[in-house]
Amino acid sequence: MTRPIDQLEPFLIGGRCQWALLRGAADNLPLLLIIQAGPGLPVIHEAQSLERTLGLEQDFVVVYWDLRGCGKSFAALMAHDTLTVQRLVDDIGDMIACLQAHFPTRALFVLGFSVGATLAAIALHAASRGVSALVAVGMDIDMPATDQSAYAFVLDTARTRNHRSALRQLRDQLGSAPVTSAKRFMIRARWLAEFGAIDRRLRYRHLLTRELGRLLRCRHYTIRDRINAVRGMQRVADCLLPELAALNLCVAVPRFDIPLFLLNGRHDNLASPLILVPFHRQLLAPRGAYIVWFEDSAHMPHYEEPERFRATLRAIRDHGHQKNLDLELAIVNARAQLSYARRTP
Repeated sequence: MTRPIDQLEPFLIGGRCQWALLRGAADNLPLLLIIQAGPGLPVIHEAQSLERTLGLEQDFVVVYWDLRGCGKSFAALMAHDTLTVQRLVDDIGDMIACLQAHFPTRALFVLGFSVGATLAAIALHAASRGVSALVAVGMDIDMPATDQSAYAFVLDTARTRNHRSALRQLRDQLGSAPVTSAKRFMIRARWLAEFGAIDRRLRYRHLLTRELGRLLRCRHYTIRDRINAVRGMQRVADCLLPELAALNLCVAVPRFDIPLFLLNGRHDNLASPLILVPFHRQLLAPRGAYIVWFEDSAHMPHYEEPERFRATLRAIRDHGHQKNLDLELAIVNARAQLSYARRTP
């Protein structure tokens, strides 16, 4: 007999207690482990909004996991700890093992966003046994190239619009050097968002207000958790960004042994299509590597085109034979193209 699942659970991962929220319409559905964007962003506080927007809980038991140092798992990053990319990669492997031990007969999919997708790709390149697929949304692939292309985009846009405050901040406080601190990361994020490279519909103030509102309303966070979530964003970013600045998945992940789905907004000027396509071409992926373009999206297709995003996830969940999946994705793509054409003058 099946029943809905909605429970906050502690997991012992890498010797530290880390928290995840498990939600699904039935407790026998496949698992979908979310590795959130960042670095430093939690995800438990987004569960209600994501469920309302996407309804993935009808198709999966969704595992909203606050990584080490983030949100409700802030305390997992002790004062003396040095957080590294490898530590988070190992945590992802441990979390997958924990879920497989708790749900031994259940299919497990991993859904990563931005840097979260990058970390998940490294983890699953090393050990992917028992994982059905990785779905990577706006994945950061070549960090040096990303730094250069993102800076060029915001600088060119600021010049075109003669946006004096943007030009002043970009030249005086950011520059074209690698983004290696939380302060520089937030300056770049501000202008990427302001110029429509994160969400084409919303600007920086709206995105920031939305994020803070979700933190304040999250029933799973105490007052301390909310404060720690903000502290964790800066601390995790400061720890990881110097290391991430040199990361290139074209070198780190030359082969992928499970199906890989690259979901990308056509207007994404952070995870640029110019970087994604060469990575896809050179990747050795015996089980299949797919690019799914979201024509009306930037960096957040899950919020910008939610119906198509959910249809894509459902097709991935249900795929058996590769030809069947190709057909299902083609149908989803055709419907999206028709909808996009109707909206475009």
